[in-house]
Amino acid sequence: IKFGSDTAAANALDDYEEGSWTPSLRFGGSSTGLTYAIRDGKYTKIGNLVTFSFRIALSSKGSSNGHALVYGLPFSVWNTNGAYSGATFGWLDNLTNAHRWSCTQIPTLDANASYVYLRRVESSSNAALAHTDSDFTDSFDMIMQGLYYTAA
Repeated sequence: IKFGSDTAAANALDDYEEGSWTPSLRFGGSSTGLTYAIRDGKYTKIGNLVTFSFRIALSSKGSSNGHALVYGLPFSVWNTNGAYSGATFGWLDNLTNAHRWSCTQIPTLDANASYVYLRRVESSSNAALAHTDSDFTDSFDMIMQGLYYTAA
């Protein structure tokens, strides 16, 4: 697809894709005993720009320990300087109270990653910290959306 009188090949929209993906919440890279009530995601890729959204609701957080990450992005984040990105929560419910309201949520996507790193900034210390398994309840529920660049 070309727009207007622009006929340059570099400006042609020649890579469009949309689909579904399955997000997976893991603590320290594991999901032992974790069970989902809801787990689905959608994406659109235009060129090397990927927009995504997903919802994860738990019925049990399981017994894994460590940093909280959401795996399964439909494409890896581009492995180049400046490819870092962020995401936004559309809904966030049933984190432990200490980490739900007293901080700013900052989910991030690191270069060459295929996951969203769930982080927060504590208002009392201004320190960026990783969410861990202890921040979650068995009925955790989130909706997230974001965008990032992938290698074309």
